[in-house]
Amino acid sequence: MSQENINQDQNDSYTLTFVVQAESSDSIRRSLSKHAAHIVAERPLQKIKLAYLIRKQAYGFLGVIEFKAMPEHVSDLMKSLQFDGDVLRYLLHRMTVGEENISERSSIMSRSVTRSRPVKKYPEPALSNEALERKIEELR
Repeated sequence: MSQENINQDQNDSYTLTFVVQAESSDSIRRSLSKHAAHIVAERPLQKIKLAYLIRKQAYGFLGVIEFKAMPEHVSDLMKSLQFDGDVLRYLLHRMTVGEENISERSSIMSRSVTRSRPVKKYPEPALSNEALERKIEELR
């Protein structure tokens, strides 16, 4: 068995979900390659409106990358992502054996979310004096 096959067996699968300022995931890719990670799948970046300002930014670009890496390199990768000025937020998830990769499952990012507006209810028009008097007479 070659050294590369042994290293591939020891690698764990991870999913990195991130929000960056620029419309490019080059800084993330550089960090991954610097820490000996092998990219398996990647979703294109999608512009999103942030729920709150992050570093004075109202919008960001959401991306997902699935990669394989040795567990001992992951802590260094997380430190480099923390200090990367382009990365607003990130979430690193270690995948278990039963989980499939992002290219095979339907993604939340690919679904369009439609929000229905609440139905505007108008109050019934006010009764005229005559109609009000007739209603009172009916109730007696």
